[in-house]
Amino acid sequence: MPNSTFYYVYILRDAATGQHHYTGVTQNLAERLERHNAGKVPHTAIFAPWYIETAIAFRSKEKAYAYERYLKSGAGRAYANKHFKNSGEKNFGLANHAGLPGRNFYRRARQNTGAPN
Repeated sequence: MPNSTFYYVYILRDAATGQHHYTGVTQNLAERLERHNAGKVPHTAIFAPWYIETAIAFRSKEKAYAYERYLKSGAGRAYANKHFKNSGEKNFGLANHAGLPGRNFYRRARQNTGAPN
């Protein structure tokens, strides 16, 4: 039977200007957003309040953390710009070039979980 616990990779956007973003991983989105908005996360306290722009659920903790690392990379920022920004926005506060998750992202995620290639 599969694990019923999910790990969420999320992207936050600041509510005041919409210009600042934060990417993270959690098992409880509501609780984590509350911590961000209460100023309990040093990296996001200055730009609070925040709202969740995008969240993706993973059953595998390793895959979730691998995807978070990817989204924080240059290619991942470009991917987020292309796929997660609202229409009409210039940029998602991230890199300008386009990109998709590469073969190595998925290969590493499978290796970390023991799944077949």
